[in-house]
Amino acid sequence: FVHTDQQHHKALSAYGNKWLKTPHMDRISKEGYNFMESVSSNPVCCPARTCWYTGRASKETGVLTNSYPLQEHIPDLGQWLRKKTDYDAVYSGKWHVPSRDVRKSFDQIHPGIGQGEIGDSDTTRSAIGWMLNRKSDKPFFLSLGLLNPHDCCFPGWPEGGPYKFSYGKALETELPPLPDNWDRAKAQSKGAKTRAWSELDWRYYIYNYFRMCEMVDVEIGRMYDAIRRSRFAENTVFIFSSDHGDGTGHHGKIGKGYLHEEALRVPLIISWPDRYKSGARDWDNLVTGLDIPATICELAGAPALPDSTQSKSLVPILEGKAKAPLRTYSVAESSQSGLACAVRDKTYKSILSPRGHELYNLAKDPLETKNLAEDSGHAAVLAQHKTYLKEYVNSIDYMRTPPNMKQLLAADKKRKRYPRGDLYTPANEFYDAAAKGAI
Repeated sequence: FVHTDQQHHKALSAYGNKWLKTPHMDRISKEGYNFMESVSSNPVCCPARTCWYTGRASKETGVLTNSYPLQEHIPDLGQWLRKKTDYDAVYSGKWHVPSRDVRKSFDQIHPGIGQGEIGDSDTTRSAIGWMLNRKSDKPFFLSLGLLNPHDCCFPGWPEGGPYKFSYGKALETELPPLPDNWDRAKAQSKGAKTRAWSELDWRYYIYNYFRMCEMVDVEIGRMYDAIRRSRFAENTVFIFSSDHGDGTGHHGKIGKGYLHEEALRVPLIISWPDRYKSGARDWDNLVTGLDIPATICELAGAPALPDSTQSKSLVPILEGKAKAPLRTYSVAESSQSGLACAVRDKTYKSILSPRGHELYNLAKDPLETKNLAEDSGHAAVLAQHKTYLKEYVNSIDYMRTPPNMKQLLAADKKRKRYPRGDLYTPANEFYDAAAKGAI
């Protein structure tokens, strides 16, 4: 399972993006099964990754946003495979599941470094070295956590835009255009980092971001090539995805945490040449990050992770045995940019929150420029999405405020890192209302 951090769902040249070149991801796309309607379970690092490794939604794990702790009683994928199968569970690179020591769940071969440009090569080479030097025939689950293109969060922004390219007059002819839904007013109303940016600065940011995607493409290619040339080639499934996307200027945004498509949708490709259909592009199945652990468990012959009611294995689809689409709708959660849930069906997406609702026809308006929530002609669609959310909330065991909340808040205040407010109380109120269909 190879995963990047903060990769836009179209940041592959295989998907028609002419502003970057990703030959290795393109090869995986050509040889693999592409889930084109794949979304993050929660478009923030820690919540999304915790969903990957527990098969449970953010409101179930308690990881509502970065630094919120995973509850101790919930097993993760490494622990589960070790307990229920004879698999070795091995990890290299970024973990970022809060309060869970990766070394107690996996054999850690490299801890990763907090910047992809510096550390992705090391973590990849460590994973390759471990695999190629492996003598045992015992089956293994290897997870490789790559950082880029997350380095887009750390370039530094002195006056004049991202520093690496503030000198770059020579690059102006190579800069990508601003997205069609870029909004000057919204862009200038954002945080201090971007408020003073010119349109040229925004285009430098997008250019910079695509270079980071190209950097991580090299590491993905190294890992993929090593597997396909190894003695494990014929019986190893390669899964590639990202925890969430990035604004890349869409809606005048950078970063993550909100539920518009640029932050929510992620690439997901599963490759097993000669076993799974190569080059398939599946637009029919609504897939979430919660489906990855269920897929891994089935492939490994393990029972599903406990209480993973929303996590569905993709194996029947990959094997051509599925008789119907995986689900009618998908739900994603978010707390970082205000409590909200995104409900997607084959045509529409709603963003439902205590502050109000949004509704978009993704088939006709993929850039989400026309909010239909107040349109009487779409009232039935919005009502159906509220019903879907009610069904979803009533099917999960969403966690109440933990008994040690005061201690958690005090510890955050003391260490002055990831300061945490009490999101549990308003989240409980929102989910209680949703469970009654009263949002």
